[in-house]
Amino acid sequence: EATDALGKPMLSAERIKVAATRVLTSMFRAGIMDEEETVPRAIDANVRTYNDTTLARNIVAKSAILLKNDGNLLPLDPDAQNKTIITFGAMCAQPWSLAGGGSGHVDPGAKNVFTVNDGLHDAGQDFKWYDEHQLDQALTEATKMGDDLLAIIVCDGAGAGESLDRPRITLNAHQQPVSRFSEKFRKKIVIIVTAPGHVVIPQHADASSILLSFLPGEQAGFGLADVVFGKH
Repeated sequence: EATDALGKPMLSAERIKVAATRVLTSMFRAGIMDEEETVPRAIDANVRTYNDTTLARNIVAKSAILLKNDGNLLPLDPDAQNKTIITFGAMCAQPWSLAGGGSGHVDPGAKNVFTVNDGLHDAGQDFKWYDEHQLDQALTEATKMGDDLLAIIVCDGAGAGESLDRPRITLNAHQQPVSRFSEKFRKKIVIIVTAPGHVVIPQHADASSILLSFLPGEQAGFGLADVVFGKH
């Protein structure tokens, strides 16, 4: 039996057995307890359907929150094919940022996980991506583009897991880069934030638009692109 701090029974052995049986039965049915070398694991099967992925994409778009939109920068013009977007930050290109750890984990190596860059590509939008080590190159390219620059999308966020507390509620990386972009391009800066909950955005004054999404999962890139281009 499970007891509390005073030694009083909380759960009977029978209730624990029933709960454990439910969990283990599902694990055995999915093949998780089998030897992977000899038995294909059902847990690895791709059971996605068109309706599933469409629903997930729509949930991403509908649950996103537009925290700020000075000058109505968003939605961007989806027909501005002659203009280019600069995306900045590893989180624009790396799927690990789209979900939490533990049971909320999304495999970053999976081919069905879509980033912000994937969403722009799917929308037919020309873009150039730079990571945190290429700030000067990104600034140079943005200046060179002039009126052909449609927007600068900075991807940032915060993570969470089940085994530890969040060390901070601020964003991970990009206050200084956003400030550098803002000196010339504030009216064209969009910050896309993925977070597990409460988050402080110190660089909010340096951007025209801020879009917040709460660990949107594998359809993140497509759903967020739908919001960015006003399709949702």
